[in-house]
Amino acid sequence: MDNIRHTVKYDKIVDDIRKFTDLLEVEYKIKGQHSAISLHEVLGVLDEELDEFKKAIHDNDDKQAIDELYDIMIAAMWGINSK
Repeated sequence: MDNIRHTVKYDKIVDDIRKFTDLLEVEYKIKGQHSAISLHEVLGVLDEELDEFKKAIHDNDDKQAIDELYDIMIAAMWGINSK
């Protein structure tokens, strides 16, 4: 990743949201419709995903880092809908 700020394009954000919803659908099919038991459980999942994101950053693996950000989004959405 370059050390300069790029313009964030609205169309790219929309594409990324579509990718997120596709990934969320896959996770929903795998894990089913059961909620997290508590927000503490959600915190544990988010902590794990954040650790994996940090590792990808330290490894300079941009693709893996982006994948981990999607996982963080999915975990957050699951947590929001578990309450």
